[in-house]
Amino acid sequence: MWEVATKPSARGLTRGAQASFLGNLWGLRDNGLISAPVREPTTLVSQDSYTATMTFVAAFYTFSVELNVAERGLYTSFRLKVPRHELESVEQLSARMIAFLHCYRQGQTFTQEVSDPKEPTIVLKDTIGELLLWVHVGEIERRKLELSLKQNPGVPHSVYFFDEVQIHNFCHALRGSKSNWIEHVQFLLIDPEFLAQLAPLERTSPSWVATFIDEQLYLSIDGVDFESPLRSIDIWDEYQKQLLAQLPQQTDTRSANSWRSSDDLG
Repeated sequence: MWEVATKPSARGLTRGAQASFLGNLWGLRDNGLISAPVREPTTLVSQDSYTATMTFVAAFYTFSVELNVAERGLYTSFRLKVPRHELESVEQLSARMIAFLHCYRQGQTFTQEVSDPKEPTIVLKDTIGELLLWVHVGEIERRKLELSLKQNPGVPHSVYFFDEVQIHNFCHALRGSKSNWIEHVQFLLIDPEFLAQLAPLERTSPSWVATFIDEQLYLSIDGVDFESPLRSIDIWDEYQKQLLAQLPQQTDTRSANSWRSSDDLG
């Protein structure tokens, strides 16, 4: 892992200033102000750990990653071996990778979620198996999140959606909630159009250079550059908006029923 002399941040910068910041960041490294040991690629997810439980694997992907998270002063590189289930789209695989990099902590792993739906997508555990990080990517059931929050109080929980429909469905599942029980959960949206742009570059041994600055992702895949927001979602606010949007329809329905009843009486 890179040893960082300073903790740079691009908060509040314009897009042009952010580009300059990225150039200066690499300049710091090249000039020796950010020191680094010799890079030794590390496989964080073993192929063998999945083949025993994931029968329906379409392909294995080996990502060579350079990761920069400016706000956390994180600069590291590693290799990551990831299976793609035969029912998993390339876009979903890219979403899993982006979430893995955005929340990255040394030692975290993908779970065997496909074979065990009770598992989240990504976890970090300590040496005795205590949960330190819980991350889910994509559609999520309310009960699954509720249960984990009760069983693991104080553990950071994050949910990464990659489709607006997933947000809508989860807000629908929140019906009946009297209090904001998900206020300490981080919800984010990975732009689905951005994921569609990445799909044509699919290959089993890609090279990713990912830089996160505030809520912006700068991603280079095999030398092709992309940029996309990673938007934080106030899910309780979205839930309230969904409820308000339904109120006029409910009022109109009650009015129509009342009019029919009066007409029948007449």
